Amino acid sequence: MKKIKTIRMKIIVTILPITLVSMFVMNYISYEKSKNIINEKTEVSMKNQLEGNKNLIEKSLIENGQASESLSKVVKVCMNSLSKEQYGEILKEIILTSKETYGTGIWFEPYKYEEKSKYFGPYAHKKGDKIVFVDDYSNEEYDYHNLEWYKNGVKENEGISKWSKAYRDSVTKTAMVTATAPFYGINKEFLGVTTADIDLSTLQKNITDIKVGGKGKAFLVDKEGQYIAGVEENKILRTNITEEVDSSLKSLGATILSSKTGVSDYMVGGEKIRAYYEEIPETKWILVLTIPESELLASSKELFKLLTIIIGVAAILITLTILFVVTKITVGLKDVNNLAIAISENDLTKTIELNSDDEIGQMIMYLNKMAGNLKEVVFNIRKNIEQLAVASEELSASSEQTESATDQIAMSIQDIASNSEKQEELMKDSSKMVGEISNGIEHISLNVQNMAEESLSTYKKAKEGNDVVYKAIDEMSNINDKVELLSGNINTLGKKSSEIGNIVLVISEIAERTNLLALNAAIEAARAGEQGRGFAVVAEEVRKLAEQSASSTSQITKLINEIQRSILEATKAMDESSKAVDSGISTVENAGQSFSEILVSVDSISTKMQDASAVIEEISAGSQNTVESIENMAKMFEETSGSTQNVAASAEEQTALMKEIASAAQTLAQMSLYLEEMMSVFQV
Repeated sequence: MKKIKTIRMKIIVTILPITLVSMFVMNYISYEKSKNIINEKTEVSMKNQLEGNKNLIEKSLIENGQASESLSKVVKVCMNSLSKEQYGEILKEIILTSKETYGTGIWFEPYKYEEKSKYFGPYAHKKGDKIVFVDDYSNEEYDYHNLEWYKNGVKENEGISKWSKAYRDSVTKTAMVTATAPFYGINKEFLGVTTADIDLSTLQKNITDIKVGGKGKAFLVDKEGQYIAGVEENKILRTNITEEVDSSLKSLGATILSSKTGVSDYMVGGEKIRAYYEEIPETKWILVLTIPESELLASSKELFKLLTIIIGVAAILITLTILFVVTKITVGLKDVNNLAIAISENDLTKTIELNSDDEIGQMIMYLNKMAGNLKEVVFNIRKNIEQLAVASEELSASSEQTESATDQIAMSIQDIASNSEKQEELMKDSSKMVGEISNGIEHISLNVQNMAEESLSTYKKAKEGNDVVYKAIDEMSNINDKVELLSGNINTLGKKSSEIGNIVLVISEIAERTNLLALNAAIEAARAGEQGRGFAVVAEEVRKLAEQSASSTSQITKLINEIQRSILEATKAMDESSKAVDSGISTVENAGQSFSEILVSVDSISTKMQDASAVIEEISAGSQNTVESIENMAKMFEETSGSTQNVAASAEEQTALMKEIASAAQTLAQMSLYLEEMMSVFQV
């Protein structure tokens, strides 16, 4: 695998894939959590709806059963003291007490109402808007004593009603269910039963009107699985759910009858349907609410699509932002790196254009200043080298002239020794020549002193450049400190976002509780009937607001998670920037090392220039002594032999000094060549 070398690619390759993968993982997790939440809320809603409708049915059954029980109490008191017509009026009044009751009847045991009547069963029922009294059941053909609903009363305690199976009445041709209550005589003798019937067509309409989502429906089966309501007309009271042709529905029927209450799935035409069911205690019927699973998950699928679009757009924006920030950082670092490389390769002609005031911009400014100071130092050194070369050439020429003059003096002294008559004239010439030599030496001494001063000035410039380098190092260290401080602030921001997340969780819990309270309020409103309709509307609005709050808190949680992920990746980018600054510090320290070496060389040159200046001053003093000696020799013609020996000695001393000057001049020339060669590597 090819190693990634650039910071830009490292940041992009590290942050971008993690960010994108994290966002899509968050999308999937959010979808799954939303799906679970929706399922839980749907389950609660379905159970609440199931409970509410079950309670309405049970309430209707209880009211009808109470009608039968009330009628049994009346009959127990009146017994055979009332005529058939009078009982008919009582039956009509009982029907009026309960809007759910279709018909009521009084059914005596054989010969208990009167000795000659085996069948006595007055009955009244609703017919359109009227209540009619009929006597069509008191005959051998109907034989009510052997019917299931009558036998239920025989087995029941007084004052308690019992429900029959759903059946179709042979007289009225109406599908109904009957609540039977027994009545007894004074001696606890069973005398007959009273009944209150519910027309199943009304119940069937109520079941059909139950709205379960958009495509769902409700149906009702008895305790044995026979359809009572909510299915095709040809199946009601004729088909058992456990005998369905569809195996999936047949299996559902077996599950419902065995567990009585719960949730189960079955298939219809390749579509998965979810069924919520609960037993009605009064009759042991089972109410079933069904809804397609696709409808249950519709909102979560829409949420998934929306989350995918949002995360896709966010991913594009984050990608562009990362590319922009990384490019901006790496461009500045690349310019700094190129300048540092140029300086390390002795190219002082390059600078960086300053485009920002941030830490990288400050680093660029100080690097430009360092390069400028280094360029000025090299330029001054080159200039001093040229002056040093000229001075060394002048010194060499003067030493040659001095040596030649000294030789001539020696020859003159020899001539004086051999020819004393010409001593005075020769002494004058020698005095003049030595004076010229002295002037030349003074001129050389002045030049050497100037060179020493220039060398000292060069040393100061080099030291200033070295100071700038170390100041740049300090500035880069400050940049590193600020990067670390920024990283700390980002970490603090991450902690704060976590605290916000906790607050959002609390709000979400409040929203869920509010939603449950709204559902409970809706159930209570349903129980209240017409009086609770306004309260139901308010409860529904509260529930919608709670759901909106839960949705908003979910989105805020997702955004906080995204911010925390971005904060983590920004921290990593800060670490990479810190490493880049450390690399810049290392490069600048190398430049500082070069300055230190230049300082050592310039200091060495300055020291040697000062030594040469001292030697020349000694030569100047010696030449002055020579002049004084020659003048004394001119005054001492009587002592020509002694003076000649002194002059010879002075000439020899002068020759030795000239050789030292020549050697010093050669040394200066070699040093100037060395410095010139050393400075030639810099491009200024």
